[in-house]
Amino acid sequence: MLLYSAAFFLAQFATAPWHLFVTIGVVAGVAMTSIGMTTATVLLTAWYSGELERWRPMAISVTYAGLGARVILWVPIAHLLIEHSGWRTAYLWLGVATLSLTGIVYVLPWDRLARPLMERQEKTHSPIRLDRKPILFIVGQPTFWALFGVLFLTAIAIYAISPQLVAYLVASGFGKTIATIAYSVTGLMALFGIATTGWLVSRFGSRRVATLTYAMTITGLLGLSLLMHSPHLILLCAAILPLGLSQGSRGPIVSTLVSRLYPATSLGLVHGAITMGVGLGGMVGASLSGLLVDLTGGYSASFAIAVMAGGLACSLFWWVKDLRTG
Repeated sequence: MLLYSAAFFLAQFATAPWHLFVTIGVVAGVAMTSIGMTTATVLLTAWYSGELERWRPMAISVTYAGLGARVILWVPIAHLLIEHSGWRTAYLWLGVATLSLTGIVYVLPWDRLARPLMERQEKTHSPIRLDRKPILFIVGQPTFWALFGVLFLTAIAIYAISPQLVAYLVASGFGKTIATIAYSVTGLMALFGIATTGWLVSRFGSRRVATLTYAMTITGLLGLSLLMHSPHLILLCAAILPLGLSQGSRGPIVSTLVSRLYPATSLGLVHGAITMGVGLGGMVGASLSGLLVDLTGGYSASFAIAVMAGGLACSLFWWVKDLRTG
């Protein structure tokens, strides 16, 4: 949290693009990953063990939804601050707000929160596995790369379109207001989709739920691609609904699988390494999509890449045994 506030405080003094890359890109990025789902997954795995393990997917999903809610909360606030006071003052107030939250976080009973539920483990006789697997051995397993590939390919599918969505809708004939609302609704729908993913995984298993979410994503992408030929509001709504509900849902699925497949002593390291696929895939998807739009003057190639990446990611849940049965 201190790194977050420092990044915002320093960003207000930026006079060159690389200043923002270092502060908001690097410093804030390190802060975000430090308090992100890797840390949360380790804690939730310790809390929801033994007889509570069946609730773990739901707990992970709700936590993921909380991360998504911060975007919906802070983006409008940041927009208002920029409109009324300028971007430098906006960064200043974001730094103040984050620093204020740091005090609240500091006084939380972390010793008790971080301690695994030893008493419950003794009663249920189902302690967290303590066998240590060398990271090189884990990295050499197909399961590790399959999980990495799921997040990598899914990030390509999402980020090949998401950064371009508003511009694409405007180019297709929609007004800027409708395009912006559509983008916001996609994020809002994602909260509900993420929150319910854990419950669905508990009931139907990872492979079935993953297949459903990828089918929804691909359906949404295909619907959006048709807007360039038929820009109707009904078609836009029909495309946004499945795309929004499925966006972000693969994160809880992968985190649940990692918590089940790997021992507690290497869980954080494995989860952190696998999550790198999101950043790498997002970079590849966004960069490649922007390049293709510039080269072709259209968005067809971007949609084609997004659909193919989503299909390949889904196939991993059918090809790899641990993902198929996890």
